[in-house]
Amino acid sequence: RSRAMEFVLKSVAVFVIFGVCLLHVVGSQLLLDPESQAVANGSAVTLTCGLAEARFTQWFRGQTLASGRTVGNSDGDMITTTGGVSSLGRLSISSFKASVHAGEYFCLAGIKGGNAVHSCPAELTHAKTSHVFHTEPRNTSVTVGATVVLECQPPDSNPAPFINWKRDGSYLHGNDSRVVVLPTGNLYLLNVSLEDAGSYSCHAINPVTQHKRRSQLAVLTVTERPDQATSSVPTLTVYSSTTEVLEGEEVLMECAGEGVPVPMVTWRRVFGPILDPELEILPTGTLHIASARASHSGKYECLLQNSVGEASIEITLRVKAAPSVTITPHPISDSFLTLNCSFTGTEPTTVLWYKGVENLLTSQEDGGSGSVPLYLSLADPTSEGLYQCLAYSSAGCARATFNVSAAEQEDPQDPQDPVSSGDKEPPLIPTITVKVFPASVTLGPGETQELTCEASGGSGLQINWFVGAEARQGQQFALNEVVVSYLLISTPGLYQCVVLGASGFASANITVTARATPPPLLTVYPHSLEVTVGNPANFTCFADQPVSLEWVFGGQPLPAASSGTTPTDALSVVALEAVSADNHGRYVCQASGTFGLVSAAAFLRVKASPPLATPQNVQANRTVDGRVIVMWQPPAPSKLPSPLTGYKLNWDLPGRASQSALRALPHSSRFYVLEGLDIRTTYAILVWAYSSGGDGPPATITLEPLITPPPPEPVLHIASCSALSPTSAEVSWQLSTGDIFADFLDYLLSFTCEDAMATGHVTTQPGVATLQRLLSACSYRVTVTALLEGEPVAESPPCDFHTPPGEVEVDLQVERLSSSSVRLSWTLPAGMTPEEARVEVNLGDGFRPISSETHTLTDLDPSREYSLDLRLGQGAWQGSASSVIPAAPPTSSNSRELGLLYGVIIGTLVLACVVIVLFIVVLKYVQMNRRATDKVTNHREKQQEVFRRMSCSRSSSLSLKKPPLSAANGGVTHL
Repeated sequence: RSRAMEFVLKSVAVFVIFGVCLLHVVGSQLLLDPESQAVANGSAVTLTCGLAEARFTQWFRGQTLASGRTVGNSDGDMITTTGGVSSLGRLSISSFKASVHAGEYFCLAGIKGGNAVHSCPAELTHAKTSHVFHTEPRNTSVTVGATVVLECQPPDSNPAPFINWKRDGSYLHGNDSRVVVLPTGNLYLLNVSLEDAGSYSCHAINPVTQHKRRSQLAVLTVTERPDQATSSVPTLTVYSSTTEVLEGEEVLMECAGEGVPVPMVTWRRVFGPILDPELEILPTGTLHIASARASHSGKYECLLQNSVGEASIEITLRVKAAPSVTITPHPISDSFLTLNCSFTGTEPTTVLWYKGVENLLTSQEDGGSGSVPLYLSLADPTSEGLYQCLAYSSAGCARATFNVSAAEQEDPQDPQDPVSSGDKEPPLIPTITVKVFPASVTLGPGETQELTCEASGGSGLQINWFVGAEARQGQQFALNEVVVSYLLISTPGLYQCVVLGASGFASANITVTARATPPPLLTVYPHSLEVTVGNPANFTCFADQPVSLEWVFGGQPLPAASSGTTPTDALSVVALEAVSADNHGRYVCQASGTFGLVSAAAFLRVKASPPLATPQNVQANRTVDGRVIVMWQPPAPSKLPSPLTGYKLNWDLPGRASQSALRALPHSSRFYVLEGLDIRTTYAILVWAYSSGGDGPPATITLEPLITPPPPEPVLHIASCSALSPTSAEVSWQLSTGDIFADFLDYLLSFTCEDAMATGHVTTQPGVATLQRLLSACSYRVTVTALLEGEPVAESPPCDFHTPPGEVEVDLQVERLSSSSVRLSWTLPAGMTPEEARVEVNLGDGFRPISSETHTLTDLDPSREYSLDLRLGQGAWQGSASSVIPAAPPTSSNSRELGLLYGVIIGTLVLACVVIVLFIVVLKYVQMNRRATDKVTNHREKQQEVFRRMSCSRSSSLSLKKPPLSAANGGVTHL
């Protein structure tokens, strides 16, 4: 109780002396992180980063986050903007070049008190699309009403491409509910109709570069569904492999197949049904999750079922969760404090501790969860300040900050500061000192240079850049009592750095001149190198001009191992015989001359060495309940050249390392419990330590059996052996002693028939076995051998039996189909398999094989009588039959020809009769017309004769009766 009270009092004292420790999760609330982007070459891109109440923003690229060197000092046209309070800092690249600008970028946001907060990394990648499709659609034939899947896996693209499909040269419309295009690229056509037939092609479009790729054409053929389709078991045609997504992303797990009737698709989790309402099955059979969570990870089973059968496939879904970070303080004593950064996620995580711009600790964690402590000495006044823990993995990034400040330095007039409290302005310094470098700069066409201005000796210093009367904005941050500003330039001129402060102002100038001669092109090979501690490392620098080359590492010149120049180029090599952790960093090859200063760099990553010794005091003890406890102690500290990551265990039977089990444990582990080991078996157990440099040597111990009973001698004897049929027999046996091995034994049955080769039959079923495919009418001898893990432990005396003959009767049917063909049919005997039914037929020209159960003989001579011999069976089965094929009736062929001839003759006669009748009718019609015409002509002639005669008689009468003229009547004659 007194110790507990003492610890509580010390803890209270720590917090009273050093103030209140406030935990701020700045990441999601205050800091605007830059976003990763895919950029096309030649395009402009801007990264944005900001923090409320930020005093400045600074950008870094690569792993050296706190190196103090910005992106602007490397090749490329980059401009950074530093804002004031509540502003955003932007990094702009006017013309992106993948070989120069691609990589990870970090933002550093400065706040009051000289503190700073690091952003999560953002990656600029080259937007491009390859030309080769991984999977292209293929020609497909389906029936009406079916579902068809045209597969398309587009080329590799950054970012992921948009997928469209064309049919006969026209894009498919999205308003058709039967047409579904998944983001994976596959095209689903539901309830296919005849109109869906045509030529299909898959089109991938990069959303950034607008580059288009087209697959080969695939022809879809649609036919009418037959009235009676043959049923078939479902088969899987399209299904997803193991799927990995980030938390929050959409998930589509495909599963489609074919069968008759059309199979129904259902999904379930391997260890239970799907109860999550967020999971839905689309009409295509695809399992859809709108927003994936870590709880969705696991194995899923897709099941296709119809009335005939079923098919299934297991698909694993892995949801990668971004890490979450919390910082917890743990007072150790009144002089020491531990800040524990705990992170949880699913992927290997990099954890970094920062204080201001300084990187205090970097840890590569293989697991998705863990903690990385930071130890602080409270007696050191520099321990006060803002501490940040940043954790990032392939799934995302998170961070947390912790502010440690002295209670007596709290500033009550600034309670709203979101990150720090008690921030007081430093005392005024009357003299302001300004330094600018380099002293002079010469620029060639298309070159850039970074100018640096350092100011000290005052409070509230603000640095401004001017070119003539034009103001330029640089990147400014404070480091202790020094304020630094960087300006990236690309044009000559007089550049002036003006520093304003509470005590006045000061300035300094840099003259930038133009260079006429082009600078040399420097190339360093390799560009990056990873070497384990103690191994050699070399870098080679090439120049396309005869210039003097020198190496710089950490700001200090580095002697070259060899160098030389020719009239056309130059070369320099730096060699490290045995690298150490101090050699980790950036190596710069530079050349200077009238063209100014040019450089090229390479990066050396020094990989830690693995542990040099085995764990100490390794022991393995069995417990009463059958478990095994393996215990050990860490290797000696002198044998650990790099921090220990953890331990690995391996156990199995001696000499079977390829089938061994393996477990990885954290570095704090000192024991592990093994379960499920056989107490009667000897095991080899290996324990070794590993670090970021690899695995150390293993410590091997042997786990002896808990009990070792004397093995009794098992005895076998065959109880019976008899033939069941001409080709099968049954053998039964008994194990009279050695029952302790009964559950571990296999049995080998060896049997021979007279001079035939011995044949074996292995079974795990104790007591009885059935032998198949024996020879008929043969005497067999059989023995049974008991096997323990493949080794014989007992053998029975032999047992003899005889198989009966295998003669079979064949019922042969002969049916004549035509004069030149007949059909043969017969029935296989009971027990005969189609493989045993070898059928041969002889028509007098030798035996030849034919198909079983039915066969048609063609090209027979109709006038010949054939003798037919049929031989059936092989091996144990033998049978035969004979028949006669009589000559074909003579009328069967001639009647057809005569009938055809008679038909032609009768047709000809009928046609002749029809022609004669028509001729007679026409002749009769002509005669009748002629008679009628003659009759009318005669009648007219008679009428004319009558009229003529009448005219003549009247004229005669008038002339005879005419009286003479007389004077009495005045010469008038009256009739």
